[in-house]
Amino acid sequence: GLIEVDFEFFDPCAEDFHSARALLQQSNLLDAAPMDTSELADLLTEQVAVGTVLKSGGKEEPALAYLSCLSLQQHKASASL
Repeated sequence: GLIEVDFEFFDPCAEDFHSARALLQQSNLLDAAPMDTSELADLLTEQVAVGTVLKSGGKEEPALAYLSCLSLQQHKASASL
């Protein structure tokens, strides 16, 4: 059957840290190079001016997807980039 889902888009926030880290841990990025997913999740959730978090069911729900970008120049000391 058909399942209807409403998606909502939110600005990143600190409360999304655990969802962002879980999404990073599930991705195939870890296969390419070892990285500190906690540090990368911190960078993404602290950057509220850039990025979007996709959720279903409201702001308090876990993130289903994360879209963002980070400046390699600004974060060149980061071990996770």
